[in-house]
Amino acid sequence: MGRRTRWVAAMCAAAIVALSVAGVQPGVGDAAGKVVLYTCDGAETLYDAILPTFEKNTGLKVDVFTSGTGAVASRAKVEKDHPAADVIVLVPPFTQAVIRDGLVDTYTPKGSDHVPAALKDPKGYWVTFIGDFTNWGYNPRLVATPPDTYEDLLNPKYNGKIAYSSPITAGDGFSVVNTLVTLWGEERAFAYLKRLEPMVKFHTKGTGFLDVLVSRGEIWASNNDLQELLSDAYNSNMAVKSVFLRPAPGKPRVTLPISYTMELVHNGPNPEGGKMLLDYLLSPEVQSEVPDAYGFPARSDITAGGAKLTVVRAAMKDVQILNVDYTKVLQSQKAWQDRWTKEIQEGFNKQTGVTPP
Repeated sequence: MGRRTRWVAAMCAAAIVALSVAGVQPGVGDAAGKVVLYTCDGAETLYDAILPTFEKNTGLKVDVFTSGTGAVASRAKVEKDHPAADVIVLVPPFTQAVIRDGLVDTYTPKGSDHVPAALKDPKGYWVTFIGDFTNWGYNPRLVATPPDTYEDLLNPKYNGKIAYSSPITAGDGFSVVNTLVTLWGEERAFAYLKRLEPMVKFHTKGTGFLDVLVSRGEIWASNNDLQELLSDAYNSNMAVKSVFLRPAPGKPRVTLPISYTMELVHNGPNPEGGKMLLDYLLSPEVQSEVPDAYGFPARSDITAGGAKLTVVRAAMKDVQILNVDYTKVLQSQKAWQDRWTKEIQEGFNKQTGVTPP
């Protein structure tokens, strides 16, 4: 999306300190050239702010490939025998999928000891980069009374006005299914998705531009994640607001944790450069900027964030975070995706894989 460039000047002024803390040393021969980052969408504003400083201080060019989470993981799998990426950023359960497929190596970035155990792999395959949560978004100019429960999305006023990203190619899209199964079990979850589909205009390949469509009024509501939605609303002045839905009236609003996790690609072309980038992304300087992208810092020792961290915490007030065993989810992922393809995609023949214009 390329919406944010500030912070770079301040970081340049503090380059020597930043390099020392993050363990990034210019002129490392093994890391000469470039580093390739494969990442799920949603953190573009943060990358815009932090990567120029990394490039300046290391002499490494960072090439970034961004797409829906499933598409990123699939591309890495296709390239398994000849990897093009050095670092990959995903969300669960795709995080666990690339471990299962042997696509990543263990590496413990500097500062990992400040990351809570729940936000990193005990074996060292991944560590959280940005804390994030699932939600829905709506256009407040078009929706006077926002949906409060999942049942509210079935109101005829939303006929053809809803979209959600494909569970086949997008991590947030898969989280729509995962949330419902976690709440109700598989049968009731898919029964609900069949009831919802008549309201759906189309499904997108990724989640990154759904807020654009909501803000334009092409749709009224869509799935999303909190970090991306708040960034779009506050950094890009889009007409979109966050809502966490209730499973039923009177029940708490709910969400799934979908942290952005980062991993070192197995046999990547520049492993030393990849490690340098991972160290940098977990450095105090970068983690202090995570709230500026409306995400939660992974490091528990980060207190910076100011007003934007206050906004994030206010959005999460009284929202219940559902407990999810993503290892078990991974075991069911293909079955759920196959069922969604057969019963939802093929059953209703709505357009899927919609990409930005």
